[in-house]
Amino acid sequence: MSKPIRTAAQRAKLAQRKQPYYVQPFADTAVSLGVRRSGRDRYAWVARVRVAPNQYKQTVFAQCDPYPDGLSYDDALAELPSHVDALRRTETPADELTVREAADLYLIAKDRPGKSRRALETITAHANRFAATFGARAIVSLTVAELEQWRDELANTPPKRRSAISAKAERFADVDMSDPEVRRRREMSTNRIMTTAKALLNFAHDRREAGNPDIWRKGLSAFEQVHDERDERFLSSDEIQRVTNALSGGLRDLFVVCVNTGARVGEVISLDCGHFEPERNELAILRTKTGKRRRIRVSQEIGAHLCTLAAGRGAHDPLIRNDKGERFGRNTYSRPWKVALERAGVEYLSFYRATRHTFASHAVQSGANLLAVAKQLGHGSLDMLRKNYGHLSDQAAQDLVDKLAPAPSFKHGGSVEPIAMPRAASDITNIARRSPRRAAR
Repeated sequence: MSKPIRTAAQRAKLAQRKQPYYVQPFADTAVSLGVRRSGRDRYAWVARVRVAPNQYKQTVFAQCDPYPDGLSYDDALAELPSHVDALRRTETPADELTVREAADLYLIAKDRPGKSRRALETITAHANRFAATFGARAIVSLTVAELEQWRDELANTPPKRRSAISAKAERFADVDMSDPEVRRRREMSTNRIMTTAKALLNFAHDRREAGNPDIWRKGLSAFEQVHDERDERFLSSDEIQRVTNALSGGLRDLFVVCVNTGARVGEVISLDCGHFEPERNELAILRTKTGKRRRIRVSQEIGAHLCTLAAGRGAHDPLIRNDKGERFGRNTYSRPWKVALERAGVEYLSFYRATRHTFASHAVQSGANLLAVAKQLGHGSLDMLRKNYGHLSDQAAQDLVDKLAPAPSFKHGGSVEPIAMPRAASDITNIARRSPRRAAR
């Protein structure tokens, strides 16, 4: 539901955020007028127009009153059509769409409510890294050789170090690029950057039919065998119990819910008491990585524990709270998590690996239905499961075959005697002579 922005008093109640607050003042629902509040007393009028499904163009065109030159709501509404016409006229033809423009369109589409700010910052950094080289190039002009050269140069470049915004030159880490471990890590980082690069190019092709997808699929092929074996480790059942015993308070509740449901830690942290349905033992996940809401099941034991946590609280109170009685913040549990692992005698694993990755690994390893596992994790298809847990599924299939076969009647020592097979050509000739009808066949 849109918030009122007509008067200065109404705009003063808006929270500061990057995304503007929009209303649709005309019958044409593709046109919106918005207000962006970027500071305590900083308000600006924004014109936005939808140029394709889920694709928008926007521009800031004036300050809001009571600035000396600010516009009132009625004045901004009068100027809105001219800015909308200008935005529609500036749409770049598909054969002239540049990498920089495609990156901007892709990032605007990704900047949606509920999207993790950290994930958006990572995607933005990767897109800018790709656009720094090919930003001014039209997508249709990209070649396989150029993309392969960029990929190889990126893999051979030392990792960048954090620099101040005002820094004139980039800084790079002093590492030995001939070290196999350093090389592996650089290739793995290059794969992540290439994933974003291919995503924004595919976005431009799907929305504007720009470029040939075969070019970047070949030119940006990923490096293989770069994953660390430690990345596949997950907690065993014994380790889960030891870690649970080593934790206490809200962090223990957070771990228990995550490791028993497979939900992302950010999804669990954002849960309110009203999102839990005890009658059906379901959690309604509203803030997800993909922006698509979903429902997940919980066991009877976890459901009873959640009922205890939600008892006496309001529907909008956090379901999982820290030791201060507040909602967990981002990375506020990292230090106590490390302490708990040391106390439990467990080798360090990130919270994600110890919860979501552990849940998925145990589910696949036990032979659970992959469609049910993918639905619980929030994956739209089985591709992600096959990519990350396919080896566990293969082992589960092998265990199933070993358990069911051989059938009892085929075991050695049973009542069935094996047929003596001929060992030489002469034996085959003798059999044919004794059985002419079989020989004729």
